[in-house]
Amino acid sequence: MDIDESFLDLVRVGHRARIWSLLRLHPGRFFSFDEICELTDLKPNTVRQGINFIKVMPRIKIEIEYVDGNKIMKYAFIPLV
Repeated sequence: MDIDESFLDLVRVGHRARIWSLLRLHPGRFFSFDEICELTDLKPNTVRQGINFIKVMPRIKIEIEYVDGNKIMKYAFIPLV
């Protein structure tokens, strides 16, 4: 069985896997940084590190919203259609 090296890198570090799992289990739904922290029970610095790794992976989409002048980035897994 041939496993993609980027996937192996992802699961070697638990916090990356938790963030990836959250996004993967809710395809097409965008989560803010704060929502990811709350739902994965990870600290903000840990989520920031995980997102920096995951955001360059295929099928991860980032949206930027502005709420009351504040920039909010949201992340989602976009499945192949």
